[in-house]
Amino acid sequence: MKRLLCLLTYLLTIYACQRGGVDFPKATSDDIDAVLNEAESSIEARQLDDAMTNAYSALEMAQHSGDDLRQARALLCIARTDIRACRDSEAWQAALQAEQIARKQGYNSELAAALVNKAKLCSYAEISPETSRNQEGLEYAFEALSLAERSGDWANQAKACYVLGSLHTNLNRWNDILDDDIYRKAGEYIDRGEAIARNHNLDNTAAEALLFRSRWLQQGGYNQQAIESFTSALDSLPEEEHLTASNLLDHLMNLYIRVGDTQKALECHNRYVYHQQQYLAQLAEESLEDIQTHHEVAERNRQIRQNEKLIRLLMVIAVLAIAAIAVLVGYFLRERRMKLELNRINELKEDLISTLSRELKKPASDFTSTLKDLSENVEHLSKERIMEQSSEIVKSAEVANEDVANYVSEILSKKKEKISASGLTDREIQVIRLSVKGLTAAQIAQQLFLSVHTVNTHRQRIYSKLGVKNVSGMIRKASEMGIV
Repeated sequence: MKRLLCLLTYLLTIYACQRGGVDFPKATSDDIDAVLNEAESSIEARQLDDAMTNAYSALEMAQHSGDDLRQARALLCIARTDIRACRDSEAWQAALQAEQIARKQGYNSELAAALVNKAKLCSYAEISPETSRNQEGLEYAFEALSLAERSGDWANQAKACYVLGSLHTNLNRWNDILDDDIYRKAGEYIDRGEAIARNHNLDNTAAEALLFRSRWLQQGGYNQQAIESFTSALDSLPEEEHLTASNLLDHLMNLYIRVGDTQKALECHNRYVYHQQQYLAQLAEESLEDIQTHHEVAERNRQIRQNEKLIRLLMVIAVLAIAAIAVLVGYFLRERRMKLELNRINELKEDLISTLSRELKKPASDFTSTLKDLSENVEHLSKERIMEQSSEIVKSAEVANEDVANYVSEILSKKKEKISASGLTDREIQVIRLSVKGLTAAQIAQQLFLSVHTVNTHRQRIYSKLGVKNVSGMIRKASEMGIV
């Protein structure tokens, strides 16, 4: 019975934990990678709010799962999103945390990516000679390039080369006369990055390379070449790439203004407006699709929650049914034990009566035999002999009665001693005898004019005095003591 109650408690505890949301599974590496891929796609589409939401979700999942590698990757994704959103301070903190994890765990590719981001932020800090962080950025970029070369990470090699080109371009930014050696190195790093990207099909770095090269060309006064680079990139774009086209046209318009070609600048502006409108229409269409998808997901989740509630309800019903069955089985088993105990007590009583009957019958039989002999031989005996034998018969009867009395007295005395030694009160003995008859606590209370609580209190005291734990043990012990 106790085991069944423990099982019931355990099942109800599990149910309560599930209801409270305590127990939830850890995310797998595939789950985290899927969220990170969504974040990267949002970055490319310049949907920075969605990218940040997914990146932080991936970070929380990785932290809960204890996955250091994906924590570093999520932090890198956050840093890239902040860089795109011009939140340099937040991007620096995220890149720094990613660097610490990657450096501690030996993740060379992730460490290289973190250093590239830090070098890029140092490059963006160049708004005056006083704010220059070029030398610091060069240290980060060179270390990133070295790590990427050792690990065969072509993407980070290309990005490190682009940032090295940008940092070398910065070194000439405030010079009245260009340093040809520095300018040449900037171009060489950009060329090297483009070659790596071209040889390894790293198309996602093309836009970044174009911006770095355009800046480098403008610094050297090669505006026409920069225009040609942007025009070539614009012509190679797929028709649906409206956002990228808008960005390229914006740079191209500024270059035409720089060279004084206002007509071309106006044409670029008109095309820029068109692509912006198309991009906004794309966003609206995607938003409608997202709303429909979210509605479908919400409906599916609602169905899942309803099914979970139904399952929990069935679990509770099943647990209660098991508990009810356990109570009924316990009750019937207790009743059976009590009946067996009563049968044993009745057998003991019958044995006692049989024994007493044998002890009483023996002297009575001897007494009858003596009288019969006296009666058969009376005509042959003298009066004195008859008187003598009659006196002997009377004495035998007195001795037999005295033996029986002593035997019964001894039994009753032992019974009284056992009861006195147990410390049972008269009321407790009444409760025992009524329990032997099979009466319940309520029936005993009704017969003795007591409350059920008082009867149960008497039973607990009886259990303590007799050293038993239940009614069956009480009846067995009382039988051994002769109380029943």
